[in-house]
Amino acid sequence: MESVNTDVSEAAGTTSGPAAAEVPDAPTLGQILLAVEELWPESLAEEWDEVGLVAGHPLSPITRIMFAVDATLDVIEEAIEWGAELLIAHHPLLLKGVTSVAATSAKGRAVHRLIESGPAC
Repeated sequence: MESVNTDVSEAAGTTSGPAAAEVPDAPTLGQILLAVEELWPESLAEEWDEVGLVAGHPLSPITRIMFAVDATLDVIEEAIEWGAELLIAHHPLLLKGVTSVAATSAKGRAVHRLIESGPAC
């Protein structure tokens, strides 16, 4: 598995865990998404490609980012074990059918609430 880990806390001089609270002024997911759009504009994607946030809340602080080619289950497990708060994958996780459960929509917020709280639905 080829992945690249980016730890904002290391740059800030705090390496004692993935807690965003340890990094003052940690960027939010929304801020990172704006930077991603500047680097890789969605307008340049192929028409069939599914670009964008699949899951996550724009106000969440991010201190660790993992980059990968594919968001396979193994890569996701690695990201969790490493303490990444964001996984950026080159290939879309959801290409057909459901394309997003981002917390920026009503349905996405409902899905996140279910995931965060643990009830089956």
